[in-house]
Amino acid sequence: MQPKPFCRAAYEAALQAEFSHIHADKKLRKFARAILSVDLSVIDGMLAPTYSRFGPKPYPPSSLFIACLLMVFLRVTGFTVWAKQLKEDPVYARLCGFAPDKTPEVGTFYNFIARLWASDKANFRDHVRPKKDRPKKPGGKNEKADPPSNETVATDIKKWCGNVSKESEPYRRFFRLFRIFLEGSVSRGLISKGHLGVSGDGTPVVTMHRERSHRVCDCHEKGIERCDCYRWYSQPDSFWGWDSSRNCHYIGYNLYLLTASDAHSDLPIFPLLLPASRHDGRAFVEAYAKFQAFCPDFHTERMQLDSAHDAMPIYQWMLEDKVTAFINLNTRKTKFDWKDLQVTKDGRPICPEGKAMHRDGTDDRMRMKFRCPCLKHEKGSSKKFVCGCEHPCTDSTYGPVKHIPLADNPRIFCTPARGSDAWGKEYKKRTSSERDNKRIKEDYKLEDGRHRSSMMWYFRLYLILMAIHVDAWDTAGLLDASSLPAEPAA
Repeated sequence: MQPKPFCRAAYEAALQAEFSHIHADKKLRKFARAILSVDLSVIDGMLAPTYSRFGPKPYPPSSLFIACLLMVFLRVTGFTVWAKQLKEDPVYARLCGFAPDKTPEVGTFYNFIARLWASDKANFRDHVRPKKDRPKKPGGKNEKADPPSNETVATDIKKWCGNVSKESEPYRRFFRLFRIFLEGSVSRGLISKGHLGVSGDGTPVVTMHRERSHRVCDCHEKGIERCDCYRWYSQPDSFWGWDSSRNCHYIGYNLYLLTASDAHSDLPIFPLLLPASRHDGRAFVEAYAKFQAFCPDFHTERMQLDSAHDAMPIYQWMLEDKVTAFINLNTRKTKFDWKDLQVTKDGRPICPEGKAMHRDGTDDRMRMKFRCPCLKHEKGSSKKFVCGCEHPCTDSTYGPVKHIPLADNPRIFCTPARGSDAWGKEYKKRTSSERDNKRIKEDYKLEDGRHRSSMMWYFRLYLILMAIHVDAWDTAGLLDASSLPAEPAA
């Protein structure tokens, strides 16, 4: 039987009595206002084809979604505990749209998630896969892995850029639900779709503390204790990785998150769970290419990334897309020169006298102009300049001038100029991704989930991102409260 569609009027009526007294929980009141601020009818229409016309009447998908979101909102990490709380607390049941004496069991929630996951398999890889060794430990303490080669990054860009189909991604329905909240932040003026600043960063997500696998070969019966044959893994998408902040190996994912760095409260816009061994430089390429496929109407103007993304193909990709890249240099891999010129660390050529030349803007041909460092006003004139060097290196009274195309080396020569106040002010926004990662892992306890599939990890992750958007609406005072009774005075 087809589920009953979400009725906003009936939901509002059910909440009127619940929030009319002084003892109504403020957190639950905020959650109810958030639910009334979005249109959840799309969930019923999206999942209607997955239900049969026969059989018992199912729970409304919109109510199940509200229940899942409330679970994350209250920091409950498991459906077993949550199903019990729904039975014991009638306030939770009514807030989700259930009758207090008829709440869903644990299996109902898992069935609902499986309907949202657009694939017959709960993981991206098969349970039987090759054995993977631990990644090599970096040299020093808190040292990160060496960045990938330019050839590897260029290959990834060629592979992903323009070749992503969102219809092939099993989490596309999760993102479609998340897009409701993302558009809610856009409509409230918290995110600018046409002038977007994006920050990207990866963070380790620990899914288990011991690798669970067993043999599928008969090497042990033959007396071979160690072999490289395929094994059966309980979590086939979880790999070994290196956590530089904790200085240890871990098993899980590399969560790469794109954040709207100019948004109120550092709002997330696109997540991607990748193998733990995937370097951030390569993870960014896949994440940003998929973000462009899922959100083609979002126009990125600025990109803030750390030194793990310091690869020439990324600069060239951003330059072709007309995105201004603010990427910190990896000084271990950087040569400060350009053709026959020596260059300072802030991207200024050094003249024959050993002095750093002064920047003089960027022309219409996308070339940076550098002038003589000894240039000064001619005595008695406020417009004419002359070179005041004791040993002039050119016959021109204006001194040496260099025009360097940005496309020649966008790592060193960029606009705004690397090292300038404008560059530093924009690069500081990169920490928005780190703050979001902290909220996801510590405030909303992502790693406390005990899941065995990418389907469950993705679902919990997207629910957390939705809750972060709701928190931002509440902080900015943009939640709709007109449908609920006014909060009684204490």
